[in-house]
Amino acid sequence: MADSRNGDDGATNAARTEVCEARGRLSEAAGSDLTAEFERVGRLARSVMDLCDRFDALGGITICSACGRQTGHRTMAARIRTAEKKQPTGQ
Repeated sequence: MADSRNGDDGATNAARTEVCEARGRLSEAAGSDLTAEFERVGRLARSVMDLCDRFDALGGITICSACGRQTGHRTMAARIRTAEKKQPTGQ
C-alpha cells in the first residue's frame, strides 16, 4: 500500500519505517531463555500492531482523538484484538 503512494507523504514514510523494523524483528534469533523469548515475541507483537495502525492510516480510517475509537470501519488492530479475545485459554 505504501509503495503506491507519494514518497513525500509523512504517513507513507512512517509505514515504510515500520515495515523495515518489523522485518528486522522477524529475523531476530530466538531467545536463549524464556524471558528473552518473551521479550522478542513482545517486540514482534508491537510491530504487528504498529503495522496495523499504519495500514489503517494509509487506508483513510480515522481515530477519534477524544475517545480513541475509530470513526469508520473497524480498524485492523481492533479486529486482531477481538480475535485474540476469542482464543481459548491455554493455547
